[in-house]
Amino acid sequence: MDDEEAGEEEQETFPLGETELEVMAEIADRIRSRLAAGTPQFVHAAGVALLVLERLPATVAGGRVSIEWMDDEGDGNWTSLDLRIDEEEMRAGLCRHVHEPGVGGDTESGTLFEA
Repeated sequence: MDDEEAGEEEQETFPLGETELEVMAEIADRIRSRLAAGTPQFVHAAGVALLVLERLPATVAGGRVSIEWMDDEGDGNWTSLDLRIDEEEMRAGLCRHVHEPGVGGDTESGTLFEA
């Protein structure tokens, strides 16, 4: 008897490598670090996000995550993250702005990965 005959469906997975999984683990840690100070709405959304992130590379049926945040690093420097995950695809983008007084600023953005 094979899995389909047993009524079990094979779990879909995203084609993620070790580097991508490490980035996702770091994002999950950053979300977790904000739970204590979060609003009830944030804690609810964070719970769904952590469920999806911690099961990677497996997909989660009905799991949809859309996270955007910006870390102010002071002195005009900041980093923002844009993460989208659903049952069929995922995308992570990062944007960094570095500012030096008297010189100016530079912004770099790009896609970390897509699957």
